[in-house]
Amino acid sequence: MAPKPPKSRAEVAGKLSADRRERSKKVAVLKQRRTELGKQTSDLQRKQTADEIEGLEKEIVASPRGYNHVVGLLEYLKSPEKANISAAATSLCRAFIKLMAKGELSKKKRATDAEIQVLEWLRGQFRTFVGKLCGLLDYKDGGVQEEVLWLLMRLVKAAAEHLTPPGEEAYFPHGLFQRIVESLVCAENLGDYVRIQFAENYLDVYDDIRYSFFAAIKTLTQTTLKTPSTLPQFTKTTITLILSLHNLPTSTTPPFTSFFALTPPSSTSSTNPRAILTLTPHRKLFQTTFLHLLRLPTIAPYTPSILQNITTLAPALPNPETLMDFLTDTYSAGGPTALLALSGLYYLIKTKNLDYPNFYQNLYALLDRNLLHLKYRSRFFRLLEEFLGSKYLPAALIASFIKRLARLALSAPPAAVVVIVPFVYNLLKAHSACWFMLHREGTAEELDRWRKEGVVDPFDPEEEDPLETAAIDSCLWELETLRGHWHPNVATLARILGEQFTKAGYGLEDFLDHSYGSHEGPVGANLEQMFAAEMKKNINSERPPVVEFEVPKKIFFEVEGKEGNEDLSGVALNPLLSLWEF
Repeated sequence: MAPKPPKSRAEVAGKLSADRRERSKKVAVLKQRRTELGKQTSDLQRKQTADEIEGLEKEIVASPRGYNHVVGLLEYLKSPEKANISAAATSLCRAFIKLMAKGELSKKKRATDAEIQVLEWLRGQFRTFVGKLCGLLDYKDGGVQEEVLWLLMRLVKAAAEHLTPPGEEAYFPHGLFQRIVESLVCAENLGDYVRIQFAENYLDVYDDIRYSFFAAIKTLTQTTLKTPSTLPQFTKTTITLILSLHNLPTSTTPPFTSFFALTPPSSTSSTNPRAILTLTPHRKLFQTTFLHLLRLPTIAPYTPSILQNITTLAPALPNPETLMDFLTDTYSAGGPTALLALSGLYYLIKTKNLDYPNFYQNLYALLDRNLLHLKYRSRFFRLLEEFLGSKYLPAALIASFIKRLARLALSAPPAAVVVIVPFVYNLLKAHSACWFMLHREGTAEELDRWRKEGVVDPFDPEEEDPLETAAIDSCLWELETLRGHWHPNVATLARILGEQFTKAGYGLEDFLDHSYGSHEGPVGANLEQMFAAEMKKNINSERPPVVEFEVPKKIFFEVEGKEGNEDLSGVALNPLLSLWEF
């Protein structure tokens, strides 16, 4: 029998490749079966654990002999499995609420020493359970945080219902709630959704929760100063929660009727109602708490947000003038928040008739060229329009603001100029005594002298007091200069000041919206929008725009006769050269 011919290398390689593919398929099937088996085992173990936790809960509630199972359930709160944590926390919460309802956490009148010992032990386990739940507010998973917050609030409600001291009405467990608030505002991993839920579902709805929250924050502002590591997070969360409230009590708030935990007394004839039930103590507590927060060393990053909400916060204070020191200190610090601080001062001046004699002088000091290049200039013009809205302001004061704005317009970006021009128009329209700044007639002798010697502008730009700048004796030559502005939109808009003032006034918002695609967007975006609008315009073929027909060889040059400048005879020095030095 003839031997079989040896297989070629290609055949051997193909056979090996087929074997490898077959083995890979078998391995994949085994892995899938192992995964399914592991999942089934895990589900079975999870169900067994849940059944075990539920069984322990029933034994705890059934008799004192099962109290020791509390320790076992507390151990489940350390489990790496979220399902075990959730099941144990829920079971313990139900168990303790049932024990409260049965009176097992309240001291009986004729209790024996053994019963008192068991009671103290059970109370200690309850405090341990609350502490572990508070710690879970800093858990990495937002779902666990949300569930834990709900369980804690159930405990607060149950404690108010079942742990009321004898003879006390309208009881609220402030101590328990303070522990919850402390963990909530100091948790570094607290999810935004959980924080919003706490504010919307509890603080903004229930008067007793809001009162106890302010009381807890007042205490914590003192204790957290001793632990500087938690102070930044405490400040951030607390300020965020307070600024998110929409239902702060004011002088017009009706009597409190919405309570989460406490039960108001049945008799309304009490001459000394508890503070938590009445409006005035509630507002006083908020004022004290808020002022404590403003004194924290970590409050600076949140000062702009506070100032933006000052018109919402101030009505909730029984004495809003207590904010004066905070507002004046913030203004004195300078920077972007100075304008917001002046806005708060103006609100107090207008609503509370407070005296702040340097208000307009400080406002005048904010008008500098940097302001017109910053992103918040739209907000500034809105506030400036409000500040200067009264027709009873002195003409000299208004003239100083008009003149300062006109001077700043010379170096302002186009998008800022298109706001300044209609703003000045509105001021002139409201204050006819300032019209001389647009058209001032002189005698023949004065006109002749001005032609020969020129005109000296009496306006003093260095004067800090707007009543002493002599702007009312000046003229708005700066706005006349803008009629030759390089940007056609600006030049066209500047011409309105040379026409009859037939229009009642311009809506400033129209020009602010033109200046910004977004009110918080970058300043450079406005110029791009204006340029894009110019590029889309149709060109009149009968009157084409004038362009440079001869390209110069050099832009900057020094003196006649230098090499390369032979064709520039008669020009000794270009003044632009001296300006192009940085």
